[in-house]
Amino acid sequence: MLKLIILQLTTTDTKAVRPYEKIEGFLSLLEDLKKNEVKIQELALDQPNWLPKEIPDKEERSCQVISKINSIVESENAWKECLIISDLECVMEAAVRLKIPIIGFDVPELGQDLFQADMLVQGFEEVDYTFVMQVYQRFYHEPVMIAKTSRLIIREMVLEDLDELYELYAHPTITKFLEPLYEREMEIEYTKAYIKNMYGFYGYGLWSLIEKKTGRLIGRAGLNNRRVDGEIQIELGYLIGVAYQNQGFATEACNKILEFAVKNIDCTKVNCFIHRENHASIALVKKLGFVYLKDAEIDKESLSWYRWTYAV
Repeated sequence: MLKLIILQLTTTDTKAVRPYEKIEGFLSLLEDLKKNEVKIQELALDQPNWLPKEIPDKEERSCQVISKINSIVESENAWKECLIISDLECVMEAAVRLKIPIIGFDVPELGQDLFQADMLVQGFEEVDYTFVMQVYQRFYHEPVMIAKTSRLIIREMVLEDLDELYELYAHPTITKFLEPLYEREMEIEYTKAYIKNMYGFYGYGLWSLIEKKTGRLIGRAGLNNRRVDGEIQIELGYLIGVAYQNQGFATEACNKILEFAVKNIDCTKVNCFIHRENHASIALVKKLGFVYLKDAEIDKESLSWYRWTYAV
């Protein structure tokens, strides 16, 4: 669990009463971190003497930074529970060697090479506790929690979900309108690639739906990309296990996912492509506020195209 942020910013005015007031959005980030009980510790470097051109011995510089970071982490007993925010290349190199996740702040005037950062930002207006936690969780290959509802946890899939997923897919009605899962070994490799590429690159995908009451996987739902008529459309997908159908779980999950689409990926139009005979799915999307657009030919299938549009 993330409990410590090690902070180093060359742009900081250390003499100011509120030292980060010149960096837009940073004060809000600090307040959000503290609200979530994440401690902030500054990595004190004698600026600007830590710019690469000021210290010819790169290894010496790296060792000194590593020593300073080690001292902070050990004093807070926060190994594997910390993350670094920095705008310096030497701090980036130290974080990589120490295997600590790091968010790089790109300041063009500093001329730093921050390509090794786990996440690179050019400002902090859109950075909050949730953003930082996702960087931390992805570094340690932990599933990111997307949202909670009154009865569900919506989170990224993990390989351990596959046993329960196969149980859900075992019912013949599930694959009436959906493709079946692959054979076990192929599904494992597919899921690994999906977690790395879909979640890692886009920040969304199909997620696992966990019932809070039982801790059981009851289905999955989320957002995918689908090419239709030469354009990429954001598509809402969903699956609820037969034993959990007709209890409002799909509506509950999908409403939350539509909120996510607007808030997190600035998507105001979400689509569904449904077989005409899938009356339950059509009833669900209409309940969610989707409207019929037209029929579409996709992968040699004729599907009904429904679209949800965010109402400002």
